[in-house]
Amino acid sequence: MVSSSDAAPADIAGGNGDGVNEGEFNASAWAAAGDNNTLRVYYALDTNMIQLHKKGSVNEAEHIARTLVSYADLPLLLRARACLVMAHSTEPGYVQWAREAVRIAQMCLDHATEAGVDMPTAEQRMLAQCEEALQNAQDDLQKEEAEEEEEEEEELPSMSMSAADRLVVEGAIPRQMPATRKKHGLATLGGVSRTTTGPSRRSTCELLQPQQEREGGTVTKEAVVRLGGDDDVDMDEYEKHY
Repeated sequence: MVSSSDAAPADIAGGNGDGVNEGEFNASAWAAAGDNNTLRVYYALDTNMIQLHKKGSVNEAEHIARTLVSYADLPLLLRARACLVMAHSTEPGYVQWAREAVRIAQMCLDHATEAGVDMPTAEQRMLAQCEEALQNAQDDLQKEEAEEEEEEEEELPSMSMSAADRLVVEGAIPRQMPATRKKHGLATLGGVSRTTTGPSRRSTCELLQPQQEREGGTVTKEAVVRLGGDDDVDMDEYEKHY
C-alpha cells in the first residue's frame, strides 16, 4: 500500500505515459489496436482503470487490474500499469504487486531499447513510477510491522511474579484462600496478623484444611501444632471448625 502522502492515484501513468492527454491516448490506442478486437478491449479496460483510480474508486480500479493481469497476451506496458494499481492497494500483498510492476516495467524498457527506440519515454516513466511505488510500499510495510510489534508488546502480560503468586504456584498457599489484599508485594491474608510471630490458630486451620483436602489427608492436631507454633492448640476452636 503506497501512502497517500507519498503517491496519489493521479500519479499512475495514464495513457502512454509521455504527457499526452487521455483523449489523444484513446485515439492512438484504438488506432494501434487496428482490427484486433482483443486489444481494443484491453486498451478500453486500461483507460477505464486509470480513470477510476484517479477518481478514487479504488475497489473498482483494482477489480479491473486483476482482470487485466489474468490475460496472458496483455501488452507489457498495460500489465505493468495494472500491477502498479495493485501496488496502491490496501490489501495484503501490495509489496509483491509493486515488485512485479518493477519487473515488468524493466522488461518493457529492455524490449523498447532492443527494438531501437531512441527515447522510450513511456517505458522510462513507467519504470520510474513502479520503482517509486515499490519503495513506498516497502516503507509502509515496515511501518505496519513496527506498529504490530508495539501492539503485541502492549498486550503481553507482565512476566514478573509477585511473592504471593510464587507461593500459590509452589503450593505453599492454596488458591481457596480468604480474601487477599496486596501490600508491598506480599499477600496479607484475612485473619493473619503480620505483627505477631506467627498466624493465629483459626487462620492456621483455615489455610491448612483446603490443602489437606487436595492431598487426600486429614487435619491433625500435630499438623496444626507444627504449623502454628509450640504452644498448645485450643481443641474447642479446632473441633468447632473440623
